[in-house]
Amino acid sequence: MRNKERLRSLYQRKRNAIPLEARAACNRAIIANLMPICAQAGRIFAFHPARGEPDIHPLLGKLIREGRKVALPAIRGSKMIFHLVRDPELCFQESVFGIPQPGEEAPRIHSSDRTDIALTPGLAFTSQGTRLGYGGGFYDRFLKEFSGTSIAVAYTLQLAITLPASDHDRRVDYICTEEGVQRCSDL
Repeated sequence: MRNKERLRSLYQRKRNAIPLEARAACNRAIIANLMPICAQAGRIFAFHPARGEPDIHPLLGKLIREGRKVALPAIRGSKMIFHLVRDPELCFQESVFGIPQPGEEAPRIHSSDRTDIALTPGLAFTSQGTRLGYGGGFYDRFLKEFSGTSIAVAYTLQLAITLPASDHDRRVDYICTEEGVQRCSDL
């Protein structure tokens, strides 16, 4: 567990060190790489960027304006519940982690299907899909039940050769960075 904590700290520092201009360029490239994937998805389970995560707000706004079904998470006790949103900037309350989340009044999504995608945040990822999150297990529990395709959204510097993983950790299917989208292998 201590090793995961050290790695979390390391990758958070690396991500925070990206200069603002470079970060903005990377965000634009990530969004361009995600657009064709999101255009084919049934519903998009996304995240509200925080703590230096890639800023996908422009993507979420565009998808919502196009009439796509976009859902964002809210932490309710020990569960992460996804709610449909009509505007990623409105109707939010702060979660226990300080991240904006949809209010209780937003419609809930209770299940997923194969055409859905989950845009997944994290601190580090491997080409096999191993994900190092923030330690709460929310995305691991969500991905365990998710029947669509999971896509990590990250900067290239968040890619690791290897990461520690526990039995409860869930892998992602793809990784999207500013350099492109890669399918995760089971090597």
